[in-house]
Amino acid sequence: MAALSKQTRIFFILFGFLGLLFSGISGYYYFLYNKLSSEGQITNSIVVDYTYGRGQRSAPILEYLVNGNVYTHRHPTTIRGGETIFPLGSEHKIVYLPSDPSEAAMLGTIETQGLGYIFYGSMLFFILLPIAIFLYKYYLT
Repeated sequence: MAALSKQTRIFFILFGFLGLLFSGISGYYYFLYNKLSSEGQITNSIVVDYTYGRGQRSAPILEYLVNGNVYTHRHPTTIRGGETIFPLGSEHKIVYLPSDPSEAAMLGTIETQGLGYIFYGSMLFFILLPIAIFLYKYYLT
């Protein structure tokens, strides 16, 4: 078996780190959304402002009231035309955790959570695929 070059080692370390990073992100959202689905309470929220991302992407900033306290939820900027979909002052359902009302998500986000798992799972697959090929080529043959 030949020794790995420095560039090859850096390549595999980098992609291994990215695989762990994406796994951690998807795991966080998986457990958060499962907890919101099982323990969450639904309340109304109002669009008070927008956050802006690259291009024409914008997302609503929502305020909601729980036990007399006002909380703010910033939806990720992944929506094109967020201002037309979520007009200023419009009401939307939001799910929050009674144990920590600052942990919240829009109701539609909870219902479509499977799309995120598919995205992160496919990224993880394509990151780990070169590692599997390398291991097969250099260690199992």
